[in-house]
Amino acid sequence: MATASKLPAAVIHARERLLDGRLKLKAQHDSGSPGLQVCVRQADLVDSVVQDLASAAFESTGIGDSGEFLYSLVAHGGYGRRDLAPYSDVDLMLLHAPACAEQSR
Repeated sequence: MATASKLPAAVIHARERLLDGRLKLKAQHDSGSPGLQVCVRQADLVDSVVQDLASAAFESTGIGDSGEFLYSLVAHGGYGRRDLAPYSDVDLMLLHAPACAEQSR
């Protein structure tokens, strides 16, 4: 379901979750939580959002309806190491079986 901005509802919800989560993490850091702990929690937040967006995307295309694991999202860089600073980029690789490409046609 797209809104007036033409973005799917899942994307708008993800943006709101990231904004809210970042505000909470900033407050935790400002109150004395160590930077490393904040980075790990930032990675947890992004993990949750990425998983929800991937599920919504794959559900909308029908990929994986057979119950087989045809794809994986692989995290790289700081995100893959769970060392994700606020507003850092999120490097992902989509690894898929050849059957996944055929199924999406």
